Amino acid sequence: MAKLLTGRNKILLGLAFLGDVFEETRTLGGYIGYAYKTVYGFTPYKYRKQRYLESVSKMIKTGHIERIVKNNQPYLRLHSSGKKRLLRDFPILKFQKKKWDRLWTIVIFDIAEVSSFQRRLLRTKLIELGFGMYQRSVYISPFNWVEDLRDFIDHRKFKEVRIFRAKEVFINNPQEQASQIWPLEQLEEEYNKLLEKIEKTRAKKGKEKEKMIKKIKSAYLDVLISDPHLPKELLPVNWPAEKIRKIIAQL
Repeated sequence: MAKLLTGRNKILLGLAFLGDVFEETRTLGGYIGYAYKTVYGFTPYKYRKQRYLESVSKMIKTGHIERIVKNNQPYLRLHSSGKKRLLRDFPILKFQKKKWDRLWTIVIFDIAEVSSFQRRLLRTKLIELGFGMYQRSVYISPFNWVEDLRDFIDHRKFKEVRIFRAKEVFINNPQEQASQIWPLEQLEEEYNKLLEKIEKTRAKKGKEKEKMIKKIKSAYLDVLISDPHLPKELLPVNWPAEKIRKIIAQL
């Protein structure tokens, strides 16, 4: 699902991740309040605060973010249209909290060499949806992408593509097979690097610590959207994603 994240997307993802802790507060001096900084920390490093405030203001006008009041305090919250935008840009997120039905989506295609552009287009789409290459011209996903792919295939007028739903695709250990198809070892290493960086912030104070935490939060979202978000049944033991999510939330 890897793609470049804009500052706007990072703000929306930060809100989706944190919920209603995005407190719209200003001090008399015009500085951004603590809870406001929390989501600002998810924006790209060196993303100017003025640009950040302008992005937030624009998203309020477009309806992606809404103002609410809780316990007499003003907050900003991700609106349903903002959630729809996120799911359109990062559709894998809709499966994050759903229980796996243990069914697989299998895509098989046979696109001629003379149509290499179409073949690359299809592969790019499959990778964005978190599919893994089972073998050449065969991609699989543990999630139901039939409707999404049908619309894409019809729109692009692909004729050499077949989509199946199956209960079993692995003969041997599913976890071992999944690790061979998706770059889980590399992803685990990236998560662990973030944990190491978080540990180093404990000895820091003041602005230096804030700067480190901002870098970590921004980097976390980059790792998050590279994660295929496989069901736990396919992940290695002690997979660090949930642990780091909780730690990042505490930061």
